Amino acid sequence: MVLAMEIQITVRVLLTDSSKILLVNKFFYLNGGSERVFFQEREFLIRHGKNVIDFSMEDYRNFFSRYSKHFFHTLIILVQRASGIRLKLV
Repeated sequence: MVLAMEIQITVRVLLTDSSKILLVNKFFYLNGGSERVFFQEREFLIRHGKNVIDFSMEDYRNFFSRYSKHFFHTLIILVQRASGIRLKLV
């Protein structure tokens, strides 16, 4: 019973705090299950009045974000391995 009360108090404090939250993910579109959870958590925080700041990689498939002008560009680098040289997106 005490544990349940402590959790409830913690959740209330979290939801009434007015801090800014930076959410970072490589993809800002639904690329898989982890992005689905990312966007669900983002919507939960926004619904509860949090100031959410997005940061991700630029991509034409991205959802709208008012912070998209700050997203980083995709970089192409050469990776040399024993099997040869290949391109890698970073």
